[in-house]
Amino acid sequence: MNAALKILFGALMVVVGVFSTVTFFNELLTLAKAAIGPVLVLLGAFIIWLESDEWKMQRTEKSKEQKSQGLQREFEPQNAVEQDTTQKMNYDDVLSGTVQEVKDAVREMADPDYRAILEAEKRGKDRKTVREFLERRVD
Repeated sequence: MNAALKILFGALMVVVGVFSTVTFFNELLTLAKAAIGPVLVLLGAFIIWLESDEWKMQRTEKSKEQKSQGLQREFEPQNAVEQDTTQKMNYDDVLSGTVQEVKDAVREMADPDYRAILEAEKRGKDRKTVREFLERRVD
């Protein structure tokens, strides 16, 4: 189709559109009023669908995050290191006394880790008497 013909066809559509709007203005208003209800229903349903989908995604993400945090707490090496250093620090405190004080403190412990205490002694003062005392309990 020629460009001039297309322009002429477009202009004719504008004139007919303006003429029909002026001529059937009351019917056009009635149609616009009648369309408000269905348009609101469609928009409301669309909003409900979008937000419920978003809400579901947030719950799923939160659930996954809680599960992963639980696993991280269970297998987190930092916690193990912190616990290990806490025990070592306690053992270092125990091992800071005399040989007799060390023996008494170890005997008073509820559930001592003799291997860890022995390693702490070897890293620290490395006293033969304390080592022998702990080695007897490890075996």
